[in-house]
Formats: sequence, structure tokens, C-alpha cells
Amino acid sequence: MGVKKKDSEIIHKVLDGEASKNETKMLKKKLKEDPEVKAEFESLKTVTEASKKIEDPASSAEFRKKVLKKMHDQK
Repeated sequence: MGVKKKDSEIIHKVLDGEASKNETKMLKKKLKEDPEVKAEFESLKTVTEASKKIEDPASSAEFRKKVLKKMHDQK
């Protein structure tokens, strides 16, 4: 049957830190009651946590150093 759209939306809001207290409470209840919702949540949680560990190359110190050097060299 799959996860309902509303449940999926709440999962995303919780993982993004945008859910209200009521939505978080509703999701916790659903996680206990519905194995499909729990599986979806766990899967997306894993992906979300993994994506947070990926370093943004634009924010690395080496990248900033190279950009500043190029800017300085162009003067």
C-alpha cells in the first residue's frame, strides 16, 4: 500500500526540523503503529544523516584559499 502522502510530508518536516510539536507527536505515534511508516522514516533518516556528513567543497578552507588567491592575483 505504501506510506500516505501526509505521513511522508510529516516525516520530511520532522527530519528537516520544521515540524510542530503536534506533528512530531503524531509521527511518534505512527512509528509505533505502522511498520511501513517506520521503515520509511528510518530509510529517510539514514539518507538525511549521511547527506549532512558530506562536505560542501565550497565551504572547505582549501577552496576559500584558492578563491582568495585568484582574486588577489587578478588585481
